[in-house]
Amino acid sequence: MNDFVDDIFDDDFFRQEITLIPNVVRYNPYGEAVDTDGKSRLVIAIVQPAGSDDLQMLPEGDRYNPTIRVMTQEEVKPKDKVIWQGHTWRITNNSRWNDYGYYDSLATRYEGSQKNSGGGFEIT
Repeated sequence: MNDFVDDIFDDDFFRQEITLIPNVVRYNPYGEAVDTDGKSRLVIAIVQPAGSDDLQMLPEGDRYNPTIRVMTQEEVKPKDKVIWQGHTWRITNNSRWNDYGYYDSLATRYEGSQKNSGGGFEIT
């Protein structure tokens, strides 16, 4: 089975290089957890649009956001970010298929006011 998975991840028709930015939790002087970006690296992945069954696993409010399915041989975790086709996507759901040689995750577009640097909305 692992040979089959390795063959797919080696096939130029399916494989793509994406940038993985792991989520790192640090603590501020008040002891509060703060999510920060770790060191980015390139990983090989298979990326495809999320299907309707995939979207049912997301919280209801996230189902309308653009979502992709990301399969990697390296572990990814919720809150990790990937850069694919010039957009930032945040891992929201992770299925552990590592017994079969890969991880199957869903990622939603992470841009605009969602980012820490977005500033959000001005309250008047």
